[in-house]
Amino acid sequence: NDAKFFNKIHQENGETIEEIYDWKIPAPISGLVLPKGRGRTWVILQSGQPIVLNDYSSHPDHLPELAIAGIRTLVGAPIITGNTSLGSLILLGRSENKDYSQRDLDLLESIGRQAGIAVQNARLYNKLQTELVERLRIEEALRQAEQATKEREEIYRRAISAIDAVPYYADYASKRFPFIGEVILLLTGFSQEELSPEKWKSLVKEIIIQVGDNKISQEEALDKTRRGEIPIWRSIERIITRHGEERWISDTAIVIFNSDGVAYGSIGIMQD
Repeated sequence: NDAKFFNKIHQENGETIEEIYDWKIPAPISGLVLPKGRGRTWVILQSGQPIVLNDYSSHPDHLPELAIAGIRTLVGAPIITGNTSLGSLILLGRSENKDYSQRDLDLLESIGRQAGIAVQNARLYNKLQTELVERLRIEEALRQAEQATKEREEIYRRAISAIDAVPYYADYASKRFPFIGEVILLLTGFSQEELSPEKWKSLVKEIIIQVGDNKISQEEALDKTRRGEIPIWRSIERIITRHGEERWISDTAIVIFNSDGVAYGSIGIMQD
């Protein structure tokens, strides 16, 4: 004749308790929703303490609906995760010959603790799943953005190469060209792998640098450019190629600065 149900606080307003699972609950009380403060279930939820009542109808907080349905005994325990009461486990009895014991209470309280741990683990799992999905979404968005950037860069490189120009990126720390266009082979006779900033300097026999209407020395131009005083480097350089040919190369570049304002590289275009 025992009836069992598991109920929870209605999370939208915290003002009602709703039954979410029952077994053998009498029809008059099945689906009962309790407003805040009504019945012993609220006491269990708010205090976090279990309770045993073996003469339910005589208790001042009894619910008339349960008494009318013949409920004589009640044992209940909270379902707790951390410091939060999620709901309660309740056993209701109508038998005249059976009272709930301390053993029943201890068992129900143990089940409530285990249920709380299970709920906490499920919430943690769901949170991790949500975070993982979001991380994968961000990674995919970054991958697509990176791919789109690479595709745009390739279009720019092809467009520049089509006019026999050479885009490049010079890194000051490594003294290398991490990237330089393949047309550099046609201009100098040296491949992308062979050419470095130092090798380029060895090819240059004459350099003309003009800022506004004034021509300045290479040393002064380098100093002012790396201090940000000259926003765009423009020069015309006479080189001798690997095969002994003389060429005049125009070089236009901008300097790249880090967050501390220190120059660490340059991006530019060279053209015959």
